[in-house]
Amino acid sequence: MASDGYLAVRADKVFDMVLCTVKIKQAIAGFSGNSTRYIDASERRLTKDVLVYDSAVGSHRIMHHRDVLNTAGTVTVYGLREDMHRVAYLDKPFFEELAKTGDADKGHWVTEFTLETLQEKADLKRTGYNQNG
Repeated sequence: MASDGYLAVRADKVFDMVLCTVKIKQAIAGFSGNSTRYIDASERRLTKDVLVYDSAVGSHRIMHHRDVLNTAGTVTVYGLREDMHRVAYLDKPFFEELAKTGDADKGHWVTEFTLETLQEKADLKRTGYNQNG
């Protein structure tokens, strides 16, 4: 998967984040290697276990996500380059106040936006992996 991304784009644009199922992440964590997991001490908290895998074409953060397909025959793995995406606003967000009920102030945010991809080939999607990793 990493070599496919390397062949599709420049070396500095290969995906840096992998989204997968928990089972796939556990399988990747079992790969032998000499890498060590480091956490920036300035944060002083650990919010989510992040595994970093160093392949021949770069470092990749491996993260599991609950919305990644995990049914038989459709187990999916995504490779994303984070700095190649941004939110593009069609209408700038604004807060619209609604009718007041008693002491409660009510309202909602109104906006339109989409995800803009700056380099489509930097992302990968692969399916058909074993459900158990």
